[in-house]
Amino acid sequence: MCIFLLTAILLLASLPLDVSGDMNYFEDNFVYGGGGVIYLQDSAYFDGYDASDMRKMYDAFGNSDGYLSQDDLDAYNSFITSMDIYGRTSLYKLDGGYGAIENLASEFENAEGPVNSTESWKLISHRRFHFEESSQVFHTFSFAYVTLGPIYDTHSNFTFKVPSSWKITNCTGLEEMSISSDGKIVEGLAPFNQDIKVRFKKIGAIDMVPIYIGLLIFLLIGGPLLAIYAKYKLDQRKTDNEEKRRPECLKSFQANQYKCTVCRFMEECENNGPENLNSQ
Repeated sequence: MCIFLLTAILLLASLPLDVSGDMNYFEDNFVYGGGGVIYLQDSAYFDGYDASDMRKMYDAFGNSDGYLSQDDLDAYNSFITSMDIYGRTSLYKLDGGYGAIENLASEFENAEGPVNSTESWKLISHRRFHFEESSQVFHTFSFAYVTLGPIYDTHSNFTFKVPSSWKITNCTGLEEMSISSDGKIVEGLAPFNQDIKVRFKKIGAIDMVPIYIGLLIFLLIGGPLLAIYAKYKLDQRKTDNEEKRRPECLKSFQANQYKCTVCRFMEECENNGPENLNSQ
């Protein structure tokens, strides 16, 4: 019995959701509270035979008399909130760091009754995660839904909320994902066995990642172009300097040819006299 209870507790408290084969659906609502604290309220709806099986399990926390009473549920809450058997969770991370999970009192709707009753009921679990406080203006919250096999392959109705001074920038892993126009809420369907990541930032903070990417692209593409342009300007300056050092009559090929011809003709005219020009 102790092994059964311990296994049940670990499943209920360490997994994102309480698991059972025929649950109708799940709801997981995360709220970022700042200072490295994230709150989770997850709801599980039991129906049919699962409703009966789960009543039996919770009755075992009390007197196991075949009837799930409020005393049994209170005993469960007292037990689950007083034991620190979970330590640091490996399912939830903030900025890549693991946090400690704290189980708060759970709520039960329509749960009381004979343990063989298949009438549907609802479990609402409250948890608080404590991560190392960070001064970062950008955060990434990530976790993975873990299930016990293909029989539990389903979805959870997922929401993640941030306070007024923060804004959600993107989210991956969700189906039918949407982010509210003010960037305060992201919601969608979270498949089991799927990593979910929510990225959010402090309002007014500049995201340096696109800037770094742009700078890297500029260095890879613009760097060689700048080097080519710099070499071109250097060669042009060198050519201009050489041009300035040339005599006036050597600045162009045509001018050189013309002026040299004139100079040569004048020299011969002076030496031989004008009467000899026609003979030239």
